[in-house]
Parts: sequence; structure tokens; C-alpha cells
Amino acid sequence: MENKKFYRFLLKDIKKHGVLYAPKGTNIRFGEDVIPVKDWENIVFELKGGIYLPFMNANVTANFANEDLKNLIQKIVPHDYPLEFFPINVKSEEHGDKTYYLIHFKKIFDVIDNENSVWIVDSIAKPWIDYNKAKDLDFFNSSARINGIIVSDKMKKLIKKNKLDAGIEFWEVPYIN
Repeated sequence: MENKKFYRFLLKDIKKHGVLYAPKGTNIRFGEDVIPVKDWENIVFELKGGIYLPFMNANVTANFANEDLKNLIQKIVPHDYPLEFFPINVKSEEHGDKTYYLIHFKKIFDVIDNENSVWIVDSIAKPWIDYNKAKDLDFFNSSARINGIIVSDKMKKLIKKNKLDAGIEFWEVPYIN
């Protein structure tokens, strides 16, 4: 049987697709994985320079999913998975108001093969996955950074099948078996 593949889950073109902007004064680390999310109940983001997509980035350390993408992720991950979603109001003069869900991992998955990954100072420039650590995962992170989400080929296919891939780019992540 062939090993599954893994992909970094990224927004294609921020200039074209837009960004969700937090209110002035919001901590840049708002929504960062592992750090408890505080004061989210009354925060309102604003869509600037683009359109609403199933997956959105923000000007803070946060990734967002629309309700359809959130529901798909929740169908795939186990019930007790260290992942939570916080409903966040988003406004847009041009496209109306919507609710998005902050994607927040409660842990950083230990899946990176440090020996084979390419490092620049203290950051991974090109990560390699340790296949044995990730083989049972379909939606996970590899760091607390905004672009740290990784999906399996199974999840990638489901996202595409459900037409939730608008604006999303999948970059294959190599692995060591």
C-alpha cells in the first residue's frame, strides 16, 4: 500500500483574495496555536481587499474557516482531537457580514523530522515530516505559525470534492519513512 501524502494548506494569493483584519490594538499573537484564545467573543474582524473564501488568513496569527470547511474538518478529526473552533464575526462593506471560525490547535503536533528539514536560524524553511508520527493524521499543525497547517491527501481530496478549495494552495511536504 502506498504511503499517504501531506500538504501545507495555504491561501494562494493574499493580495487577490484578501485578508481578515483584526481591530486595532489586537495582540499580533491572537489565535496562535496552543496559547489560550482570550476576548474572542466580542471581536469583529474586517475583510479587506478581497472576497470571502472557505479558508482565510488574518493580519494576526490566526487561520479561519467558513462553516462548510469547519464542518468538513470536524467530520474527519476524532471527537477528542486537540482542535477547537471559535466563531468570529467578520464584516465587509462590499460583501456583507459573515461568521468565520478561528481554527485553533490546542497542541503542536510533533511530526517534523528535524534532521532532514532545512533550517534558517531557528525557523524551518523546508519541513520534512516523520511519516511514522503523522501517518494517522489528516489535519494537523507543525508549528504555532499561521502557515503551519498540514493536511493529508485524503483531506485534500475531500476539500476539493466539496468545492472548498477556492483560493487554497496545497504544497506537498516531503516525508521520511
